[in-house]
Amino acid sequence: MARIRSLKPEIWMSPQVMNLSHGARLLFIGMITQADDEGRGTADPRRLKAAIFGGDDIDSASVRRWLDECSTNGLAVIYEAQGHGMLYELCSWKQHQRIDRPSKSAYPRPSANTRRTLDGHSTNTRRGLVEDSSGIGSLGSDGSDGSDRTERARGAHETTRQVEQSRPAAGEDPGAGENHQAMDRIQALYPKGANPPNWMMALRHARSLVDDGLAAWDELVGATERYARFVASSGTLANVAAHNFFDRRKGNYWQQGWDPPPTKAEQRQSADVETAKRWLEKSS
Repeated sequence: MARIRSLKPEIWMSPQVMNLSHGARLLFIGMITQADDEGRGTADPRRLKAAIFGGDDIDSASVRRWLDECSTNGLAVIYEAQGHGMLYELCSWKQHQRIDRPSKSAYPRPSANTRRTLDGHSTNTRRGLVEDSSGIGSLGSDGSDGSDRTERARGAHETTRQVEQSRPAAGEDPGAGENHQAMDRIQALYPKGANPPNWMMALRHARSLVDDGLAAWDELVGATERYARFVASSGTLANVAAHNFFDRRKGNYWQQGWDPPPTKAEQRQSADVETAKRWLEKSS
């Protein structure tokens, strides 16, 4: 049975919570209040809609997508248990909720073969993420969000699945088609680097720039093309991951010119010009 729960102020600055859409963010907070003393609860979209969103004009399909966002970001494990249907278990629950005389959960714990998304696909969600002070499980001891380590563990297949799940459903967002086409183009153009990018996070940051009127999709595609040419001409791997490239908090890399370094011929020409200038100065 749900009881009064604690929320730390730092929760809003957690990278994982910031990755969520507004609806998914509210759902996650509601799941905390609805969870039993072991951090578990029903993941039935209809019941969560009634318990958290009340009379709001929100359909169960939206709640279903938001649940999958919470799962993809490592905030909750979504799983199925015989006799209970779909359930959730909140990650890092016991470390951040102090409960006097906790009651035993009526729901079983998730196991490796029961974890799944609401559409039946395996989530690959891991509970061993580095935990931050907000109880969301993201910051490392160096203050980094740990996304590169997580992404390496999940692999390329998980990255592709994350991008697909983070996209809005058809009919929900008038600009969804443009978003998809632009991000597909950006993914195809973006140079490979030493640290694989978190494409779900990159999509969030890119959409935020567009939604806030700071950039248009064609500008972001153009910035990606410039950066790809810069990396190709320098003969090195990309040292800016895509999820940082579009993150306004990381220096707005997408706004930089990314002029390619001069070629050897251009360097020789520049040296000849400088030599000629010095000779003329001495002769005058």
